[in-house]
Amino acid sequence: MSTTSRAKKPIIAVAIIIIVLVAGVWYYTSTQTAPAASTTSSLFNTVSTSAQGGAPSTLVIDDPFWPSGDLNQFNSIYAIPYPDWLTYTVYQSLVTLDGNALYSSGDVKVLPMLATDWNVSSDGTTYTFNLRQNVAFSNGDPFNAYQVWGQFYGLYYLSGNSSAWFNAYPVFDTSTIKFGPATLALMAQSGLVNPTPDLLKIMMDTTQPIYVTSQYQMVFHLKAPFGYFPTVLPTYVGLIFDTQ
Repeated sequence: MSTTSRAKKPIIAVAIIIIVLVAGVWYYTSTQTAPAASTTSSLFNTVSTSAQGGAPSTLVIDDPFWPSGDLNQFNSIYAIPYPDWLTYTVYQSLVTLDGNALYSSGDVKVLPMLATDWNVSSDGTTYTFNLRQNVAFSNGDPFNAYQVWGQFYGLYYLSGNSSAWFNAYPVFDTSTIKFGPATLALMAQSGLVNPTPDLLKIMMDTTQPIYVTSQYQMVFHLKAPFGYFPTVLPTYVGLIFDTQ
């Protein structure tokens, strides 16, 4: 037998094995029933709350870059370049996008997530979000509008007070923002679970572009109408973490 003939036999044997494996996988997958398409985001299901009370729902997070990522969105440089799905599936946002509608028809549909609902003013400049109640982070800290307020202004502050801090969209009038070392000192003094009257006064200042009206309601006031505003919230700047 020639050397060439002996060399062909192992190659043929490997090819047969591969064909058998492929055929087996094809048969298995072809006999499985495809799951019904979900009408809501799978992430949304992780934050559903109990209407009858009881134990609070938990915002479960799992940072794939632990410990370097330390579960702090401020340090999530891994979100660049976009999209980094490992980072974007760690955190949840006020709203999310309906992936089924996006991929089936190209329609952009915004769904509630950590916000139960929202409304827009007639001039298109003011968005009011009602947040989910009875939701806690995995360490027990409650999720509320104070946490979200602290996150957004914290990102603004860390950007060097840039007018384009909101994912490069200059949608806010930053000249009225009152957030700096003095505000951070108040946050450190009382935390964001039960803010002091002095801190709460700053949070509820309606002259600022982002402010709270209650523990579970917050307002975003834009300097001009921007219809894509809700779709920016599921991106880096709107991924919710425990500011406390």
